[in-house]
Amino acid sequence: MECMNAVMSSLHTIFQASQDEFFSVLDGRFAAINARMQECEAQLDAIASLSDSLAARSLALASRGPAPSAWLYDVRLPNVYFPSLFEPEFDATGAKRWVGPSGLIEGKLLLDRRYQYRFEVEAVDFVSEEAKASFQLVADGRVWPWLSSESSLFTTVIAEAPHESSLDFVLQIAPESRPAERDVSFSFRRIAFSRIG
Repeated sequence: MECMNAVMSSLHTIFQASQDEFFSVLDGRFAAINARMQECEAQLDAIASLSDSLAARSLALASRGPAPSAWLYDVRLPNVYFPSLFEPEFDATGAKRWVGPSGLIEGKLLLDRRYQYRFEVEAVDFVSEEAKASFQLVADGRVWPWLSSESSLFTTVIAEAPHESSLDFVLQIAPESRPAERDVSFSFRRIAFSRIG
């Protein structure tokens, strides 16, 4: 109340000294109040938009049902996932697809990240020994070491990440091991993720 009395007293003093100054001060105060109200409205709009977005996301997650527990891509199937793959090649041992000169394939899987996942890739050919030595899986922004790489089967386990809504992965060879004169980098037969537990 004291603050209000001080403001009123100040305004009264200004009014008695100069009515033009009084109205100029009032205009300034109203402009400041109006600007603050617009800021508050913008913040409320942003909060409402975020709330709507979160509600829609929660509804979408709830309506899609339980997340799959496994994912498999076999190169004999149509390629709807990876744009850098060539058409399959068939021979007596099966089929394989070559990855283009970029040396990488990447994907995003809507798997339940409260669990660990076993990852397997059956890599058949590499353009060089250096390419094979640099072959790696990146998931959740980090490289996962191969727990096994016997024959052509590379396997590892990706830890749970409950704060993530998907499993984003990149399978790649190092850029320096990609020969400029080749239009391929490595080939594989299948990629599989399966939930542990």
